[in-house]
Amino acid sequence: MTTMNTNELLEKVGLTKNQAMVYTALLKMKSATGYALAKRTGMKRATTYLTLEGLEHERLVHKTIRRQKLYFTPEPPDSLLRSLNKKTELVKRALPELVHIFNTGGHKPSLELFEGKEGIKEALDRIIDSTTIKLFGSSKIASAIYPEALGVFIKRVQEQKITVQDILPKNSAENEYIKTLGQYQNYQIRLSEEKLHPQSDFALSSDSLYIFTYQPEIYCICIKNIDIVSMFEKFFNLAWKSATQI
Repeated sequence: MTTMNTNELLEKVGLTKNQAMVYTALLKMKSATGYALAKRTGMKRATTYLTLEGLEHERLVHKTIRRQKLYFTPEPPDSLLRSLNKKTELVKRALPELVHIFNTGGHKPSLELFEGKEGIKEALDRIIDSTTIKLFGSSKIASAIYPEALGVFIKRVQEQKITVQDILPKNSAENEYIKTLGQYQNYQIRLSEEKLHPQSDFALSSDSLYIFTYQPEIYCICIKNIDIVSMFEKFFNLAWKSATQI
């Protein structure tokens, strides 16, 4: 099997194109710095580190420090199977509710795609039309891609006194974001383990679910359906209860 075919196979089982490229390169290199990986794959360093972060979330890569340098080491390929099994189990758990939604006539979901940075800004504008917002994700990637849009979002949330519940990962990269927003009574923040956070960010308004993805392409999918929103709100509330208060 050629390298190209291997990468295509990895994409079919859920990795992005960049993740497949970096993981395959790491399997050959055994261990490498982000700089060495970027040079090996021809990717930009910033893109390489974002890709490695995604692979860490999937538990396919772990970090070590040697001689004051950060190295990335791949997990064995059978880790892919464990990751797939976990996703399969999650789908099985959600399946009864999804089947119920599918079989309930007259409530077909409305889908809308927002592409690029301007699309992300438009999606954020839509979200803040709601009186309550539930967020699950990380501020780090969104801030790096479009910091001004995120700043405008926060400002409008405060001006319009929108109630926000935000579950963030436990890592130092979120400290400044938490410090800024922790002072507002209508913006509640809780923390959960970073490994539990998906690569995409999720936002729930009163009648829509927004899914933000930042790599390899920037886009947001809006699903407008009260049944789907209700299902995800149940998942969010469970995660909120188990998250750590700050």
